[in-house]
Amino acid sequence: MERLRPIFTRLYETYPLYGPLAFADFETTGLSRDAKVIEIGAISVSFDGMHVAFDTFETLINPNQKIDKIITDTTGITNEELANAPGEEKYHDFHQWLLKSSPSKIIAHNANFDERIIKYNFNRMNIHYMFPPFECTMRMSRKQLKDISNDKLVTVADRFNFKNTQAHRALTDTETCAYVYAKLILGEYQ
Repeated sequence: MERLRPIFTRLYETYPLYGPLAFADFETTGLSRDAKVIEIGAISVSFDGMHVAFDTFETLINPNQKIDKIITDTTGITNEELANAPGEEKYHDFHQWLLKSSPSKIIAHNANFDERIIKYNFNRMNIHYMFPPFECTMRMSRKQLKDISNDKLVTVADRFNFKNTQAHRALTDTETCAYVYAKLILGEYQ
C-alpha cells in the first residue's frame, strides 16, 4: 500500500472532508449473473486529519465447483488452489470487514459488474448489508481520458505510469483501481 500513500495524502489534503473509501475487486467463476466469487481483494482508505490509513482484505474462496480453463488462464487461479481455499464463510468475514471500514462509497473498475456480483452473493448467503453507493473508475476514465485506446484497468493505469504487477488478481487490481481513482479525482492526467 505504500505506493498509494503519496497520492492519497494529496487527495485528503486537497479534499479533507472525503470520507473513508473502499476499493474492491472480485474474481469470479464467470461473467453470468449467478457467478460465484473465487477471490476478493479490498482496500479501505481513511484519513484522521494527519495520516492516511490503509486496511486490506484478501482471500480466495472455494466456490464448490470447478472453474473453466479460461478463468484460470485469465487469473492464474487454479482449481487445485481453490480446492484448498476457505469456503463461502469468507463472505461473512468480508461483511464484517465492510462494517468495520464503514466506507462512504465503494469504488471498482467496472463497478456495475462488481456491485451485481457481491450483492448477488451476499443475498445468496443471506447476508444483509446496506451498501454505500458504488463508483466506477471505468466510467470516470471514459469521460476524462480521451487519448487512451481502451478502458481496461491496465490501459488506464499505464496512462498514469502505474504498473499493475499481477493483472486479474483481486488485490493488485484493487490497488491499481485506487491509484487510478485518486489520479482522476485530482485531475493529474500527466
